[in-house]
Amino acid sequence: MDGSSQSLPSFKNVDIPLVFLNFLFILFLSATLFTTSLAGRNFESPYAITIVAVNYVLMNLAFSSIWVYVMKNKMIPEEILHQLSTKRENIIIFAGILLQLASIPLAYVSTYISFILFIVVLILHIIRLWRH
Repeated sequence: MDGSSQSLPSFKNVDIPLVFLNFLFILFLSATLFTTSLAGRNFESPYAITIVAVNYVLMNLAFSSIWVYVMKNKMIPEEILHQLSTKRENIIIFAGILLQLASIPLAYVSTYISFILFIVVLILHIIRLWRH
């Protein structure tokens, strides 16, 4: 690695609540394979789409909880925090969670609408990460 690459943020300290939040995130992340496979095999079933959407929402809420906890407890150095956390980024993250929540009742209207919302959220996050 050359010296010009940007380093990842390092935590000042790690405590039990942060580890617990990380375990919750990993729990929902590990269920993603099953729920996505279920939705893929039963793509016309609103129930299957609801299960994957709920998993996505819970996974994003768990990850967002980690981020909020780290910010509130000042576990990332201030100069790095300002680079990572902008108002636009927080709006995109919140909008993604709202779109995923909206995909749950919309699955009973059309499962394809829910799939489109999943793709829109993915594109939003790719664009958000691309700008770093």
